[in-house]
Amino acid sequence: MLILRYLSQLSHLKNLKRSRRLQQVEPREGREKNPIEASPTEGGVDGLNDVDDSIMRVRIAVKYVRSSPARLQKFQSCAKEENIDSKALVCLNVETRWNSTYFMLKSALVFKKAFRNIKTKYLPYKKELRKVGGAHDDEDWDKVALFLHFLEIFYDTTLSFSRSRYVTSNTFVEQIYDIEYTVNRYVDDLQLNDGLRSIAHQMKLKFDKYWANVNNLNALMFISLVLDPRHKIRYVEWIIHCSYDPTNAFVLCQRIKDVLKNCLIFMLLRILCHTPPRGKSVILPESKTENGIWGKF
Repeated sequence: MLILRYLSQLSHLKNLKRSRRLQQVEPREGREKNPIEASPTEGGVDGLNDVDDSIMRVRIAVKYVRSSPARLQKFQSCAKEENIDSKALVCLNVETRWNSTYFMLKSALVFKKAFRNIKTKYLPYKKELRKVGGAHDDEDWDKVALFLHFLEIFYDTTLSFSRSRYVTSNTFVEQIYDIEYTVNRYVDDLQLNDGLRSIAHQMKLKFDKYWANVNNLNALMFISLVLDPRHKIRYVEWIIHCSYDPTNAFVLCQRIKDVLKNCLIFMLLRILCHTPPRGKSVILPESKTENGIWGKF
């Protein structure tokens, strides 16, 4: 959850900073310049600057069409002309909540052709957006579409962890290392937009900060996956070996096996003694763990 918490905090801090210059989005070449330009050092957190400008342009466009019934009606007529049969409407995000930004971008992409239509046919729309750096273009939509794939895995993981009607601890390991796989795929994709690769690189550094040191990981989250009837310890070992170098993978697998042994011994002693030990950790002598049933783990 730490990597998800980092993304939420990062989005919160960036959106607060960006909201102060919502009316000062720096235009690219060929767009009308703002009277007051943003500081070149502002908004450069974690490589999000380039993509963030595109997101802000889309947000301003969504805000415009949702600002009055007349504008919304004009936008709906443009959507009808483009044969967009979606019954949903574009939604405006809450700037301090990254998951609402995900919903906004996802809904806006559905109406991408409608935004192009209103930009071409409705002159007041284009004039209004010029005041804040210019209207969106195809490059903005391409960046938003790529960034949406990046946000989607975080949204799906957060949704999975937030469920309360059944146990979710057995999915924790799979979800976390699926994030690592996706981030690494973005980093290694040389054909990907440089801005997104920069974002992925920063996320990888943050992921490694919490998950690279195998000695700091809680072995119980791996054991919860082992106890899932659909999986076994070999499956957990495969995940670990795919995520770490051989030395660290061996250390982590051995820790998991040792904790699992102690948990099983503890349960057996509770059954045999009928009363749980209080405030004492039960560890089987080393001579007994080398042979017998425990030596098979």
